[in-house]
Amino acid sequence: MSQSATFEPVKNAPEPPRRERILDAAQACFVRSGFHRATMQEVAQEADMSPGNLYRTFPSKEAIVVGLCERDQAALVREFMQLPENIELIPAVYQMLRRQFTDKPPEFYFLILEIWSQSTRNPELARVRECSEDTVRAHILKFLQKGQAMGKINPETDLVMAVKVLFTLVSGLFRSRAHEADFDVDDELAMTMGVFAKVLDGTVKPMKFSIEDR
Repeated sequence: MSQSATFEPVKNAPEPPRRERILDAAQACFVRSGFHRATMQEVAQEADMSPGNLYRTFPSKEAIVVGLCERDQAALVREFMQLPENIELIPAVYQMLRRQFTDKPPEFYFLILEIWSQSTRNPELARVRECSEDTVRAHILKFLQKGQAMGKINPETDLVMAVKVLFTLVSGLFRSRAHEADFDVDDELAMTMGVFAKVLDGTVKPMKFSIEDR
């Protein structure tokens, strides 16, 4: 992903009530029925409005998914932007993830996986995901750089690589939350943050292999 892309949610301009109501209704329908089975008629009924009003705001289910992704990613970006600069990153990320995984049902994560899948076929949705993820990566990297400058992180640790590891680990948590009935948020987060801490202190490093090693 391009490091220059940034996701900049509009400030001081709350979404119109109709748009927000539709997004809430669509999320409920998609979680309940799945993206492909839910219909625009169902979303309109959930939002307590006519299909015509729905289509005037969102012309398709794909457009609604883009709106959901924009809203959710903007909230995540805001949460990172509001972290104090002197905060310890690992405990902060742990608490953010724990709230995420305990406040929402597994069905919500099926929706997340469907959105990820849709982004491979929807350029606008892919753009929203890419820009927002780049912004979150940039904020995490800033915290890590400050920690490294203060001597809290191994000076030889590749921080860009560390951010990639964290994203890979968290993506795995989202998939596990969606599919594993016995998902234990505390155990999973303890493992994830433990690995991330070892990456930061230089204990865990990438292993590169040449073709001859196969």
